[in-house]
Amino acid sequence: MKNETRSQITEKRDLGLLIVRFYQDLLAAPSTQFADDTSNFFPTTIFDDVVLGLKDDVLDDEIQTSLFSISNNKAPSPNGFTFLFFKRS
Repeated sequence: MKNETRSQITEKRDLGLLIVRFYQDLLAAPSTQFADDTSNFFPTTIFDDVVLGLKDDVLDDEIQTSLFSISNNKAPSPNGFTFLFFKRS
């Protein structure tokens, strides 16, 4: 394996450091500053009638319809339980 200067890495310790640095760089969140103008993030307007619908209570029938519309072998979270488990609960 080679480092960023294309030098061959042979020591186990150096190889470990190289791998750790690679993943730190890969997964690090870029430090960006947000602009004051956020209009480009939200280009459309939500109309009042839609907003009113979003404020309504969620009905049990809506939850059941949504849950049963999802394929049985899909997992909603990393816990591994599929939707079939929740449908039969």
